[in-house]
Amino acid sequence: MGAYLPARLLSETEAEIVCTVRAGSTPEAAARVHAALTHHGMTLDQRESDRVTALPADLARPGFVLPRETLSDLAASCDVIFHNAATVSIMRDYTTLRAANTESTRQLLRLAAVHTTPLHYVSTLSVAPPARHSPEVPEEFLPPHAGLRHGYQQSKWASERLLEQAAERGLPVTVHRLGRVVGPADTGHLNERDFLWSVLRAGIPEGILILLELFEGEIWTPVDFVARSLVHLSLHPDTTASGPVFHHARLLRLRGRRPNRRARPAPRPRPRRPGPRRPRGHRDHLPARRP
Repeated sequence: MGAYLPARLLSETEAEIVCTVRAGSTPEAAARVHAALTHHGMTLDQRESDRVTALPADLARPGFVLPRETLSDLAASCDVIFHNAATVSIMRDYTTLRAANTESTRQLLRLAAVHTTPLHYVSTLSVAPPARHSPEVPEEFLPPHAGLRHGYQQSKWASERLLEQAAERGLPVTVHRLGRVVGPADTGHLNERDFLWSVLRAGIPEGILILLELFEGEIWTPVDFVARSLVHLSLHPDTTASGPVFHHARLLRLRGRRPNRRARPAPRPRPRRPGPRRPRGHRDHLPARRP
């Protein structure tokens, strides 16, 4: 999403895009933005490049290590804020992820509150309870539950709780929950550092389909679909009137064989039973089911 979201915004709008990047200098930050776009097969023409400002920052640290003048300028000039940054780990606990994944949301909410700037937050369907407790996941904020076992889940749920409180106070926030984001539909180009793909890449050459229980029942969604639908909702605020939580996920769930069995075609996924939903203007945003 880090490359496809700004690229979609550049193609769909005339807006100037400010990208916060973990870097030591402005040239390094700009180089990282262009390297990410190039890696995913996207290049900017001069006009598009002129509309992108790379800002060296660290969202895990107080004030994002930005001067107060810069923060004030961002609060005054930004028309919308997209929070897509996160540290993703299935091994780390909440305390080590809190700064990057939760406190960053708190700080951005403070920035957005200055001029009531809309904030779009990219979350995850893993904040939902397991299917045995709640087969259907409503597009609404969720209370705490026993299924929040891992630090990453907990950090994203805690951010959603902050956003829920902000929404109750009248701040225009929107939560976009994603399943597992995979390569675009036309090329399938993926993030080689993703843990799941590392596992599959190790097993498939040996004729073994290693499908850990952690990935059972996941919802896989092409990144271009997610970027397109997220930008659509941000540009058409009337469609978020019944929000502010949306699920960006296709209807079919991943199924596969148990670990260490010889690879065979997986059974065809069963269609999911759609749960109760509120009327909305974008037909791809449906309640999703969790494992």
